[in-house]
Amino acid sequence: MREAEAPQAKHPNFAGIKECCGNARIAGYTQRGVVVWSGNDDEAHEARWAAGAVGVISVTSNVVPGLMRQLMFDGPNAEANARLQPFIKWLFALPNPIGVNTALGLLGAAGPVFRLPYAPVGREGREEGAALLRQLGLQHCVRAPDEPEARLRQVDDWTLLERY
Repeated sequence: MREAEAPQAKHPNFAGIKECCGNARIAGYTQRGVVVWSGNDDEAHEARWAAGAVGVISVTSNVVPGLMRQLMFDGPNAEANARLQPFIKWLFALPNPIGVNTALGLLGAAGPVFRLPYAPVGREGREEGAALLRQLGLQHCVRAPDEPEARLRQVDDWTLLERY
């Protein structure tokens, strides 16, 4: 985007932008007074605390909302960021929404249902995702509506829908 094409933060209907092209671009916008949300979970901590983003439009927060809130609003925390990175990498190893839907299915927070062409992460990948969730602490994960505490479920039978 050329300088002349950059959005102007002064229009009354302009709240801000979601930026997915990196933190240098976020910094460029924020330095001109534009409100920016990071669109990259893996870069969100640096976007917030080094580039001036106000937050993140996050996939990861659907699974571990409190940890993402802490990462984005409780001050710079390189340790928390490093702790979340393996799970974020796992979530995005396949096209979105495969990782998040698989994780929510394992947690019982969503049914084990996928609409084609998307399908769940394979068995080995599900085991890796479950291990990463345990490392983060299941108390930080979303819960199934009827569960008093988060727990992982063995899900080997997924429903794949061609139509809905």
